[in-house]
Amino acid sequence: REAIHDLTQRGIDDAPVTGRGLGSFPQLYFQYRDLTIPWGSPRYDKAHSTYLELILELGYVGFGLLMAALCLIILRLFTGVLRRRRNAVYPAWGLGMTALVATHAILDFSIQIPAIAMTYAAILGVAFAQSWPTDQPGSV
Repeated sequence: REAIHDLTQRGIDDAPVTGRGLGSFPQLYFQYRDLTIPWGSPRYDKAHSTYLELILELGYVGFGLLMAALCLIILRLFTGVLRRRRNAVYPAWGLGMTALVATHAILDFSIQIPAIAMTYAAILGVAFAQSWPTDQPGSV
């Protein structure tokens, strides 16, 4: 994994602001591959670090915007845990799942597996929807 991470970092260094395009890692793998990755090794189509791969593909600007959007969702979940009188378990569940997925994404690409991404998105959607207090004026 260290060799793949180094390869990804070289790609990031070539286009740090704009990135190389979403989904471009499999093509860039061959462009930056060197002798640290043996030629008999399997072809890698993921960087084995979701964050590094996103920075490579989106650049620091795109990655920052994506993380800012995720931080807003996390903030809403956190305030939902603190403010809800009942069913605060749902936003807490979303925070826990986000912590799990975010931590695992450092060294692997599990969130890029469709079944995991869809399950996480469904849980996050429920948690986000339940993070709003029900005692707001005008609520049904």
